Amino acid sequence: MTKNILILGNGFDLDLGLKTKYSDFANSSFWPCNDGDSIPHLEEYLEKKRDTEAWFDIENELLNYATTEAQQRYSPFGSAKYNATEDMAYFAKLQDALCKYILKQQQNEIAKKSVASQVLRAIINNGYFESFYSFNYTNINTIAKKLGINKPKNCVYIHGNADSNSIILGVDESKLLKGYELLHKTMSPHYSSHNIFNDLSAASEVVIFGLSFGKIDYTYLDRFFKSQSEREPIDEKLKKHITIFTKDENSRVDVLNRLEAMGVNRQNLYTQSYFQIIRTNDDSDMNLLNEFKIRLREQRKNIETERALETTARIIRV
Repeated sequence: MTKNILILGNGFDLDLGLKTKYSDFANSSFWPCNDGDSIPHLEEYLEKKRDTEAWFDIENELLNYATTEAQQRYSPFGSAKYNATEDMAYFAKLQDALCKYILKQQQNEIAKKSVASQVLRAIINNGYFESFYSFNYTNINTIAKKLGINKPKNCVYIHGNADSNSIILGVDESKLLKGYELLHKTMSPHYSSHNIFNDLSAASEVVIFGLSFGKIDYTYLDRFFKSQSEREPIDEKLKKHITIFTKDENSRVDVLNRLEAMGVNRQNLYTQSYFQIIRTNDDSDMNLLNEFKIRLREQRKNIETERALETTARIIRV
């Protein structure tokens, strides 16, 4: 039986026109600020980075702060110059503010003719995508409703979602300074198990839209892409279709470089699967988008025809 999987990253929301980057949140009125005389060191640090870094990533900065920056605030005699309790209280406010910001963004109109909208529509109309995974905080059902299409049967939110007030902000497993352990994503009460690797392995059609393939995504994807590039030659009919949607030429090259950094043999990946990267901001790739949509329509017709023949055969046997 055909099994298809869709994985969404922040590039999907951005292509829809939603301002869901961490930098968007950091420069909004939702960003939490303490008006009192005592400002947590974590707040000072993040605001400095927000104002000076070209690519501001809250989670990367949280990791840097809890492993390096805070360490530098120790006095030579071992007493801490920082206050982890104050910092973690501010982190809680930060997470709550981010949730409210995402909920506000979800109320905005989306670009209904965007590549993201076209892809989601094609996938829902295909009818055979049973696995939906999102690294975003937005609700895919809300987006589907705005597009006037059916909502997915089930979506796993890897990092929680704003609608259920379950967003998971933080860092992956690493050694943090004492008092900052709650920054680990696995410490969140909303963190849960999922089946993404097995679903990737079982899928005939893999669609990934808007993932950066950075450190956060690495944990979930490296095993799959390594296994695809290391497998023995297989029959053409058994090859997976793997389609990655990314913004432009720079991000296409970046994805390929990150795959290499994972230890993926890119040449074998192309050989052992139908692998392609489609650039959403490049008109020259729109023919690839159209071919993608046609393939999903044809796949649905073929599956329905096969099932109709199987049903007829069973009736005849009876």
